[in-house]
Amino acid sequence: MKRCTTTLFSFLFVLAVTSSAFGQITDVTIRDINAIDGDSILALNALGANLTAGDIPSKIFNDLVSDSVRFTAVVMSDPANSGLSTPDANGEPSRVHYFVRDTSAVSQGNDGMGIQIVDGAWRDTGSLNLLPGDVVEMVGTVGPFGTTMQIAPITINNLGNY
Repeated sequence: MKRCTTTLFSFLFVLAVTSSAFGQITDVTIRDINAIDGDSILALNALGANLTAGDIPSKIFNDLVSDSVRFTAVVMSDPANSGLSTPDANGEPSRVHYFVRDTSAVSQGNDGMGIQIVDGAWRDTGSLNLLPGDVVEMVGTVGPFGTTMQIAPITINNLGNY
């Protein structure tokens, strides 16, 4: 009985630590990540000739910025050959860049379904083991870059090749 209680306590502890490490994970499509709220578009249009470059960033990013999200996508470019950062002292990239397209694009269309992955933890996530055509379930953090969105992966589960 004591061993069962200890095992159950250990399981619950690991579950609590894992849950708090990831926080709330929202299931989304990549289109959701790239979406610009209609009210924001109206506000930008209302500025007309008074629109400045400084007005744009506050209006084009949605509520998913900094959130942890989960989606399923197809790898579209080779992570080993699509924008590795400048090599570090060991000759390795500090981050890996590649593109994915949401699998929902098959039924919902391609518009807004692609996004750049920027993986600074590629040694842990396995990004360099991916190939074009691999289908992945990805959990990552949404972040803006310039006027676009990108994902920093937390976990990548390779579901196989398309």
